[in-house]
Amino acid sequence: HGRDHMIRSVLEGVMFQMYSVALALTEAGVEPVEYRAGGGFARSELWRQIMTDMFETDMIIPESHQGSCLGAAWLAMKSLNWIDDLSSIQNILQTTVKHTPIAENVHTYRLLKPIYLRLARKLPDEFSAISDVQRELMEHNQ
Repeated sequence: HGRDHMIRSVLEGVMFQMYSVALALTEAGVEPVEYRAGGGFARSELWRQIMTDMFETDMIIPESHQGSCLGAAWLAMKSLNWIDDLSSIQNILQTTVKHTPIAENVHTYRLLKPIYLRLARKLPDEFSAISDVQRELMEHNQ
């Protein structure tokens, strides 16, 4: 495997974790209307496509990659009563790119997601075991 494979594996690992967070929200009764990717990672076409394929839905990429900053600014303006509601942010967040899932990739992620989720759900016990070892080593070294 080369450098490109390693980079992709890291990007996929992050997306698997984001998928598991989205799944937890869905299981808690939060149904997304649409997904939008923003922030620095959204500058990577590959990363956006991985997210689109893993989430099995179209992904909308806003023009600005500073969505968090803009959101915070709009919340501040609302709290100061400078704006009536938060909907005005839609006037400045224009969509520039829409990604569509690639069927072959969706198929691959459908096979991998259950494995990832099973592994992720088993890790808390292992994290506790690591924590126990760390405590024992700290006590031993004192």
